[in-house]
Amino acid sequence: MVAIAILALGLMSAFMMISSARSGALRALDKWEVQHMLAQAAEYYLLVGPKGKLDGEFFPYNNYSASLEIREPEGMPDGFDFQLEGWKLMAFDITIHDASREVVSRVVVDKIVKEDALK
Repeated sequence: MVAIAILALGLMSAFMMISSARSGALRALDKWEVQHMLAQAAEYYLLVGPKGKLDGEFFPYNNYSASLEIREPEGMPDGFDFQLEGWKLMAFDITIHDASREVVSRVVVDKIVKEDALK
């Protein structure tokens, strides 16, 4: 009887460890998927530019969408002036949203772009 109780306790502990490992692996997979989506959207917008339209062929995630907001970069030193005619330093704010439009992940990348590409 004691041996059966010890065996049951051991099996129960093993199942709890397996369950915990499985849920940890699923969380890691979800986190990896979101980071992969963000990297894919960032690569697209940084290569194509602000006028690019991210479509389902390049971003095939049904319950997610990506957006780009271009703005002046933050945190530049006082008196900073970008001195290259026809070019401008901008911040690309790339965001991944879920189906309910909640922000899932986000990255801001400073990039030098042609001024006429911003019009």
